[in-house]
Amino acid sequence: MTGWTLAGGRPAAAMASRRGGERHRPLWLAAGALAVTLLLLTAIQLGNSVTELRREIQDLSLQQENLVARHAALSLQWNRATSRQVVMTRAAGELGLVSPDDPGILMITRHEPARGDGSGDWRRRLHLDDAVPTALAGAVRP
Repeated sequence: MTGWTLAGGRPAAAMASRRGGERHRPLWLAAGALAVTLLLLTAIQLGNSVTELRREIQDLSLQQENLVARHAALSLQWNRATSRQVVMTRAAGELGLVSPDDPGILMITRHEPARGDGSGDWRRRLHLDDAVPTALAGAVRP
């Protein structure tokens, strides 16, 4: 105590204090506890959301791995179904098509009289002027 007295005989305190401050202390404690509780609830909710999103990401990555594996299997199946050997076998079996053993060049031409513009030069060089009528007649050229 300081030895000072206030009017009314009460001893004076070293520091001034608000009147009635003691009566609001429980309200401040309740507000602080409410704020701490809200912060904790927010942290828990955030943690749950993060956990749920991580689980969803894991599920999506597994789904992606499954889709990649399915794509690889479908690509392999497609490559097998469209390979030349399979297509040729199906064409021969289903449509009756036959491929020649030794593919060559097939030229189909019409017999036209040579014009003066030089279009007959390549025919003369390949001896096609006399080959078409003999092929149509069924004769074999010597």
